[in-house]
Amino acid sequence: MSLFVRRIVLAGLGMVAGALAWPISELLLAAQGGFPSLLLFTMASGGGIGLVFGAVFGSAPGIFLGRVRRTFVGIGWGSLIGLAGGALGFLAGQGLLLAVGETLAAPARGGYGTALPVARSVGWALLGGFVGAADGIRARSGLRVRVGVLGGLLGGILGGLAVEYGRVFLPAEPYGRLGAFVLLGLAISAFFVMIERRLSLGKLRLLNGRFKGKEFILNQRRLSIGSTDACDITVAGYARVYPRHFSLFEKEGEVYILVEGGTVRLNDEPITASSRPEAREASEAEDRGNKGGGAAGGAGSSAETGGRGPSSTKEEIGAVGGPLKFEDVISAGSAKFLYMAE
Repeated sequence: MSLFVRRIVLAGLGMVAGALAWPISELLLAAQGGFPSLLLFTMASGGGIGLVFGAVFGSAPGIFLGRVRRTFVGIGWGSLIGLAGGALGFLAGQGLLLAVGETLAAPARGGYGTALPVARSVGWALLGGFVGAADGIRARSGLRVRVGVLGGLLGGILGGLAVEYGRVFLPAEPYGRLGAFVLLGLAISAFFVMIERRLSLGKLRLLNGRFKGKEFILNQRRLSIGSTDACDITVAGYARVYPRHFSLFEKEGEVYILVEGGTVRLNDEPITASSRPEAREASEAEDRGNKGGGAAGGAGSSAETGGRGPSSTKEEIGAVGGPLKFEDVISAGSAKFLYMAE
């Protein structure tokens, strides 16, 4: 799907998350008297709402890639991180409220309409930050964590204010609170998109084949491209694309190509070990700073790449090309990508 459609889907997921979290919030509010302490009620509220938001937003990367397994893995990670983040976030908001003091929060002084929602919005902001960071934590990508935290914090505090002021001004209107929860999810989605767009390294667009026109945002410092679900960008169904064919990595604001499986061409020129010495230096410097690169970093082993195969040579494996310029065309097997500005 294009990035425009991707953003529409993400906005829809945000609204779905808010709609699903609303009945949980209403049930917990109705059962508040049955909790032995305010501490447990606060943790249960934050954890339950965070779990829902984390699960829905965690499913997004798998949905974008059309991968069922990735979707369920994301739901699992998102649920756990959202549960923990929601509980901790709401505890932090409650702690801030206590620090503000009863004087400011007293309804008789008008504090309930000002200090209490603002203090609690901190909890919503932290919940949003954890939810946004979930996929970056799963992928062990610092850039994606940063994008998610910033987008989640900003969206969470804005949407959280809507939820809290909805409780103040519409105490007897549950559907008004439903609208506030939907706005919360939409705000997290919107700010995530804004921050991701600003911090991304560009995007790739497939130029041919069954997925022609599909776009992939470069939202982490290292991304693997190949034919298996283990890669960050999966291009199944293209001839001569290896399980892990090549990676893109960022160094000092420039994007480079690292050949890991088969032949890679940049603007129809094959990338070899001797093609761009300055790119090789950038790769070596990057590797020194990312030892043990993990799922989204480092060169793949022979098991990951599926071996060198008949189309690759000893000089090509580990070769580095770049830095990339906008409108460069990258060919891997029969798949062709256009590198573009976001």
